[in-house]
Parts: sequence; structure tokens; C-alpha cells
Amino acid sequence: ATAANVHDSQKLGELLHGGETRVWGDSAYVGQGQVIRERAPGAQDFIHRKGRRNWPLTEEERRGNRTKSHVRAKVEHVFGVMKRGFGFTRLRYKGLSKNEQYLFITCALVNMVMAKKELLRAAA
Repeated sequence: ATAANVHDSQKLGELLHGGETRVWGDSAYVGQGQVIRERAPGAQDFIHRKGRRNWPLTEEERRGNRTKSHVRAKVEHVFGVMKRGFGFTRLRYKGLSKNEQYLFITCALVNMVMAKKELLRAAA
């Protein structure tokens, strides 16, 4: 949980603990390769590639991005449940620590809901 004026990519070094095997991210994390190599030397970089003007992505890079998107979609689904199911779309600022606690409680509830869905899916 960070202040709204700080982008997630600026906190990437703090999020990595060093034991990661893969680092996934969208194209906003493109310039963070050095941070990944420093903080998680054994991790593979699975960050989306970004095309530039007069330098479009190759077909191989597009296929790689598509594969990464399939994996990331499963993770993003959880945030959709958090936003739609628990109303975590807008949050009134009550102090960063209180908002952080609300976020953690919401994450715990989403974990319970997702675990229940998996149990029901496995039982069927």
C-alpha cells in the first residue's frame, strides 16, 4: 500500500525478496531490468515488451506478450473480485495505515472466497 502519487514500478525493489524465480509485470515495468537483476538475481524477467515509434514489436515478442497476458489474467481476476465483490473501487483517505489495514482485510476475504471457489471446483 503506497500513496497514490507513487507508481508501483518505483517500489519494485522493495517488493522483491530475492527468492523469486520469475518476475511478471505489464509494460510499465520495462525499465526495471537492472532492479530485478540486483534484487532477485535468479529470477527470469517476464515483463511485457513495449513497442516504440518506428520500432514495432516483432511477431515473436507479440506472441510472448500474449502468453504473459494469459498468465497475468488469472492474477488480475483476483483484483476484479476485490473491486466488484468487495467494493474496493474507491477508498476514502483515512490515513495510509488505516487504508493499508482495510486493504489487508479485503485481501484476506478475497483469499477465502477464491479458496472456496477452488474447493467447489475440485469437488465437482
